[in-house]
Amino acid sequence: MCTIKHLLLLAVAAAIFPGAAAAAEGQAAGAPQAPESVPAAHAFAPPADGRLTADQVKMYVAVRRRAIAATPKAGPGDADAGQIARALASLTSDATAAADAGVDLDEYRWVSARIAETDPAAVSASAQILDALNAAISRTGVVPAPSDAPPAVSASAEQATAARVAYNRRLLDKYRSDLDALRRTSRP
Repeated sequence: MCTIKHLLLLAVAAAIFPGAAAAAEGQAAGAPQAPESVPAAHAFAPPADGRLTADQVKMYVAVRRRAIAATPKAGPGDADAGQIARALASLTSDATAAADAGVDLDEYRWVSARIAETDPAAVSASAQILDALNAAISRTGVVPAPSDAPPAVSASAEQATAARVAYNRRLLDKYRSDLDALRRTSRP
């Protein structure tokens, strides 16, 4: 059973770390994806090397700015229901902003996940959120479905991942001030 506290936790996590949810979705093997309401003219195919481009980072920054601007702000005396409504609205603000900007949502989510994986704090916070959710599930007695965990990652795959993350970090350093500003303004 999902409580208001759990909904708020999820909403806050999505607002603080917008790419974390996309990163977690990408890691969930076999997780069903919700169909998009409007099919894309062309399906986004991530590059095999997983490297971001400058244009993708600029697109991400523009969409996040739109999403932040469109998310209702909390007032000083807002009731819990109003705070929950705003938190839930923030969960869909990225998708709406991407659609408004004419950006492929799959590409935006992929870029968001690549950006999130370069931030050690976001990865750590995501792990903490997942741990908290797992603990809450354990206390409620809900047994999750058995995991079809993928086999251990090979050393060459780990090296490729490390090289991709290092490359993307170097690229994102050029946009650090914009990314930091987005992170500051997107916090509740």
